Amino acid sequence: MYPNDVTYVITLSALFLGAFAAIEFSKRRFNLSTEYTRRFAHVVSGFLVLLNHALLSPLAFVFMVLGAGCAILATSILKIGTAVHDVERRTYGEFVITFGYLGAYALSFINESVFLPAILVLTFADPLAGLMGNLLKSPRKTLAGSAVFFAVSVIVIVLTCPFVPLASTIGVAAIVTGVERISFRGFDNLTVPITTAALLLAF
Repeated sequence: MYPNDVTYVITLSALFLGAFAAIEFSKRRFNLSTEYTRRFAHVVSGFLVLLNHALLSPLAFVFMVLGAGCAILATSILKIGTAVHDVERRTYGEFVITFGYLGAYALSFINESVFLPAILVLTFADPLAGLMGNLLKSPRKTLAGSAVFFAVSVIVIVLTCPFVPLASTIGVAAIVTGVERISFRGFDNLTVPITTAALLLAF
C-alpha cells in the first residue's frame, strides 16, 4: 500500500457507510420502494468504486472492494439494510457485483482504459433498464429496458472510448445488452462489466 492509502481507506470507508446509511434512512423516512433504493444504491456504488480506483493503490483498491462486499453480505445475514436487501424477487446482484468490479479491474491490467466504461455501463445502463421495467410494472426484463440499456451503453462507450469506431461501439453495446438480457437473478452485475471490458480490449 502507498503511504496515503490508510488515510484514503478510512475516509472512503466512512463515505461508503455514510452513503448507504443515508439511503437506508431515506427509504424508512419516506417509505420508498426497495426497487428504487436498490437502483440508487447501485449508482452510488459505481461512483464509489471509481473514486476508490482513482485514489488507491491496486492492493488497497482490492481490499476496499472486498471489504464493501463483506459489509453487504453481513447486512444481509444480520437482516439489516432493507434499502438493498428487502426485495421480493430472488436476486444475488448485491453479492456478485463485487466480483464484477474485480473482474473488470483484473482485465484493466491489460489495458487500463477499459475499466471506466465497464463500470459506467454497469452503473448507469443496468439500473436505468431496471427502472424502465419498474415503470412498466413488469416482473421480468422488458424490450424497452433492453433498448434503454443499449442506448446508455452506446453513449457511455462513445464518451469514454473515442478511439473505438462507432460501428464497433454499436456492436459492443449490442453484445453487452444481449448478455444483460440473458443474465438472471442479478448476475448481470457480474457479467456486464466483465463482458464490456473484455470486448473493449479488442481495441
